[in-house]
Amino acid sequence: MVAKWVEVTLGEAATSIQTGPFGSQLHKADYVDEGIPSIMPVNISDNRITTEGIARITEADAERLSKYRVETGDVVYSRRGDVERRALVREAEDGWLCGTGCLRVRFDKARVNPEYASFQLGSARCREWVVRHAVGATMPNLNTSILSAVPFILPPLPEQKAIAHILGTLDDKIELNRKMNATLEGMAQALFKSWFVDFDPVIDNALAAGNPIPDELTDRAEVRRQALANGTANRETAKHFPAAFKEAEELGCIPEGWEVSKAEAIVTRHKVKQKFTKKNALADGSVPIFDQGAGLLLGYSNQPADQDSSKNNPKFIFGDHTCITYLSTKPFSVGPNVIPLSAKKYAPYWTFYAVKDLQEFQEYRRHWMEFSVKSTLLPSLKLADIFDDQIRELRASMESNDEISKTLTKLRDTLLPKLISGELHVPIVEQLNKEQLP
Repeated sequence: MVAKWVEVTLGEAATSIQTGPFGSQLHKADYVDEGIPSIMPVNISDNRITTEGIARITEADAERLSKYRVETGDVVYSRRGDVERRALVREAEDGWLCGTGCLRVRFDKARVNPEYASFQLGSARCREWVVRHAVGATMPNLNTSILSAVPFILPPLPEQKAIAHILGTLDDKIELNRKMNATLEGMAQALFKSWFVDFDPVIDNALAAGNPIPDELTDRAEVRRQALANGTANRETAKHFPAAFKEAEELGCIPEGWEVSKAEAIVTRHKVKQKFTKKNALADGSVPIFDQGAGLLLGYSNQPADQDSSKNNPKFIFGDHTCITYLSTKPFSVGPNVIPLSAKKYAPYWTFYAVKDLQEFQEYRRHWMEFSVKSTLLPSLKLADIFDDQIRELRASMESNDEISKTLTKLRDTLLPKLISGELHVPIVEQLNKEQLP
């Protein structure tokens, strides 16, 4: 290490390391729809806290459990399961709760730059140490003693800030790409919902033709009347849709000419010869390995994916934890908790969003057999093709952003150990103005 850099333990670098509240302090019945977010292990992503499906508690409970609230600059860990996962608490999450199943690390900011600390704790060196020392034969567990003993390199504060600045710039670009993709994904889902769930073009046509509107679509019809009146309705697109509804026993009123089938009728389930785990995944390789969660990357393999990739047909995954999130024209392999799927006869992107819409029903999230017989609505093949044409460029942009983020992630992860060990030195005083540092 560079002179003046010292190796301490995380316990010596932190002012406190504390577990979240136990189950006896916070029960399932205490969670509410609106309130203070409670960070659970599922909300800990790669150094960031995700809000999808986050639990919430009342302000009164948050005050009662105030010693477990997080502050900007804290780092939260998953206490069991995937114990490598940690996230820096940013300003937007200040005052949230360190929930059940998590640990909170707090630093003296006059001595430790929290962003630097969060990057170091994400290094392969720290992650491997945590996994090796976690206890539990079937499920790894962390406690305050284990985290306190993690070896921690402590450079002078200016160098910490410089390292955090460099790595944070890359991380911010990765996060920006993620947000851009989230926006594009939201646009694609909104279009699917408008066409194939709310039936907006069918309602537009029915209103224009003077055909009756089903009672359950009355409120939506009022919205469409306004869209027609102010000229925001896409009449050119509506030409491809029917102008009337019919009754279907399984799903109620559906557009005329559309059919009801089972989910298994629109997808091919791919069998795989090998499902990967973290233990046999590589840190780098040509084929990404995905498992449950928000496109959770387990690692890489140099083996070709087991799914048939001879046709340029996008594949996606059915997960037992959240809705499908990964869709790609490129080969990928899977972990133990997901099933690879592809479209049977309908356009691939339409099929992806149709399955995603069906999988929103949480009672089906863990049972493929139950899900596969779920009733689904089938438009004409032509309409599915038109939908694909509308969002193909959008999906291409998302894949491009993913590729850029993959490159930036590799660069960040290559620089990380070199910067933290001092092998790659940042001449902070000579090259960077102190006022520029975060």
